[in-house]
Amino acid sequence: MALAVCNAYGEVISGARVRVEDKDSHSIARISAPGYLRRTIVLRRAGRPQTAFLGLDLDTATAPDLNSLEAACARNLHAASRFACVDGTTLHKLTLAPVHWYPDRLYYATRDTLTGDTIAAFDRTEAWTRADSSLHHPPDTDDSGEWENLGSWKQTQPEPGLQVVVWWRAAEGYVFEVDLDEHKDIFGHVYEVLRNHLTGRLTHPHVINQALARKRGIISYRLEPAPDGLPQSG
Repeated sequence: MALAVCNAYGEVISGARVRVEDKDSHSIARISAPGYLRRTIVLRRAGRPQTAFLGLDLDTATAPDLNSLEAACARNLHAASRFACVDGTTLHKLTLAPVHWYPDRLYYATRDTLTGDTIAAFDRTEAWTRADSSLHHPPDTDDSGEWENLGSWKQTQPEPGLQVVVWWRAAEGYVFEVDLDEHKDIFGHVYEVLRNHLTGRLTHPHVINQALARKRGIISYRLEPAPDGLPQSG
């Protein structure tokens, strides 16, 4: 059996423990490593190499260069937006600094050159599709007028994929609400939304970080198991 146990960044985990159990028609491997979540997989036929990826246990994970979950979210979005094109222009070139920070999404001011035609480009770009935004909310507001929702789009292929909700009002102009969804299929996304709603928690940026690395090869920052006694990041 050729089995490599790796983290989300494709690095072999030293000290991983693998316990193989033979069943009637197949074998399973129970895998564990300090600082990582346990995983059980079905082994392929003998002679075929196989890789098992373990996710970091967030209770013992640290990101030494980050001060908050909002900063972790910003790193994820910045990295992913550099690979998200809207009519030939990457998303990060359309936005400026965030105006509101959250652990699971950010609201970005946009460049003065942004026009209604730029917004319409989401519909012209095959990499984006219309998405429901009924559970999304405009930026924190004052009394200078209501925000208008001009549309919501999500990436069609990558997972985790960006979703952009475009808000507008005269005082600020366009504001992009941007987040990353764990799942691109409707059932996975509905599960994610319902889970967060029922538990009262937000999608954790460290989960998104590992998914970006594992599924898209985008490493916005690195997580590592915390030495004993250190608090978790955020």
